[in-house]
Amino acid sequence: PLHGAEGPWINRPFLGWEATVNGMSRDQIMQLVETVNVFLRITCATYLACTLHVGMMAAIDVSRRFFEFRRRKVNQT
Repeated sequence: PLHGAEGPWINRPFLGWEATVNGMSRDQIMQLVETVNVFLRITCATYLACTLHVGMMAAIDVSRRFFEFRRRKVNQT
């Protein structure tokens, strides 16, 4: 569908934007782009938050184990 009689719609003059692009109006396309942007932003934020949280938990776990190990060593001597 991207390749119409006039070739790819991207190469058309911007008159194509004003009318329709693949049967979608410009407002619809802008709305779609905005929706995708928001979705991507939310996904990225969630991913970062999860990664950070998991990393923090792992770091806390490791440090706790390390301190327990040291304490045990100190108690032995």
